[in-house]
Amino acid sequence: MNPPDKKSRSLRLDKEVNERLEAVCKAYGVSANSYVLSAVGKTVMQDYQSINIQNNSDEVFAAMHSLFEGMANTGSEKEVLKV
Repeated sequence: MNPPDKKSRSLRLDKEVNERLEAVCKAYGVSANSYVLSAVGKTVMQDYQSINIQNNSDEVFAAMHSLFEGMANTGSEKEVLKV
């Protein structure tokens, strides 16, 4: 039975990929489940960070655009960005 904070996923691998997975797991002395969970976790974290970086940079550029637009509309070069 799965703990309530875990989600089950199914995975189907091609024969060749599965054979390579088994060879890697045997060499590293880990189970296939452990290896796949680690690989998925690394990839998800990397992609999640990339998404967050993009979202944050979008927010920064939007704030800069608002600042410059406000400066252009008021003619003031001394306006301060309030975050």
